[in-house]
Amino acid sequence: MPELKKACSMSLLAINGIGTSKSQHQLEFNAYLRECASRQGATAAELRQIPYAPSPLIHSYGTMTLYIYYAQKFGCWVEENHPDAEHVKYARRYAHEYIQSLIDRGLAPSTVASARSALAKLYRTSADDIYADIPVRHTYNFTRSRNYDEIAYKCDTLKTRKCGKIAMLCRATGVRETELEHLYPECFQRNLDGSLYLHLDGSRQHPKNGKSRDIIILPQNQEFVRTFLEECAPGEKICPHAPEHLDIHGIRSLYARDYYSYIARPIQKIPQSERIPLKHPKFDAKRPNQVRDTAPAVYTRLSDGQKFDRRALLIVSKSLGHNREDVVVNSYLW
Repeated sequence: MPELKKACSMSLLAINGIGTSKSQHQLEFNAYLRECASRQGATAAELRQIPYAPSPLIHSYGTMTLYIYYAQKFGCWVEENHPDAEHVKYARRYAHEYIQSLIDRGLAPSTVASARSALAKLYRTSADDIYADIPVRHTYNFTRSRNYDEIAYKCDTLKTRKCGKIAMLCRATGVRETELEHLYPECFQRNLDGSLYLHLDGSRQHPKNGKSRDIIILPQNQEFVRTFLEECAPGEKICPHAPEHLDIHGIRSLYARDYYSYIARPIQKIPQSERIPLKHPKFDAKRPNQVRDTAPAVYTRLSDGQKFDRRALLIVSKSLGHNREDVVVNSYLW
């Protein structure tokens, strides 16, 4: 492996935080920043103005893999185009040029943004410090898996017995492909009323951003999940390799639709006086002048004007591993 490419990988591995609590590390890191500022004589008002900083570590296995991939690509590009930069820190001056080359090649805005985030983590800085005029792409224009419907799902369940059961399990839980491949029977736990739910551990099941979460299993799927778990060997992975032809994201959309339909209130019965908190208080410090405290109870999709119960959207969003209602509306409830 070329030296610069290897050095980029080792630099990211040095901030490996996989298996540790991201939220706890963020709280400790920000407390440390305020303590340092206080020792330097900062007043109470100045301490309150210090922006909330994210964790300097990488807590997700998927993020680490992705960032190493883009960092190695950057290292190869620098070695080819700027052989005079023999060290990672000297290659920093070419970060903007590299990101601009990705834009000029016509790569997707999400790909360019991921590469920029990887370089920002590589150089322990903010993505805003690596300037790039990334084209805007609106989520309501995404078309991924939008042709997946009940007919496609029925075809998947009828292909083979094992594949059909995996598809039904995905619809019952709404897990991602990586999460599916790291599921164990022990991940399914019981509520006080005996109903099953799925707990994803941030370090074992590799959920997005390494965040643990609980997934609700709807009543119509409880019996199937119980029967399915009886056939699984304790301590062994349920599905080590997801079937390649299964549209996991499409099946997740069916879970989102089922769950939303189960808990959503009729739009006409939602009082307009009801307001929903938009952000957790600790995140408001990031953008104190841009974040409102509350939002209307009804969410309207920009692309077609369809209205949704915002409270139900937030619940479904958390079960899917997101924290924004617009993601559910634009990427799942089409």
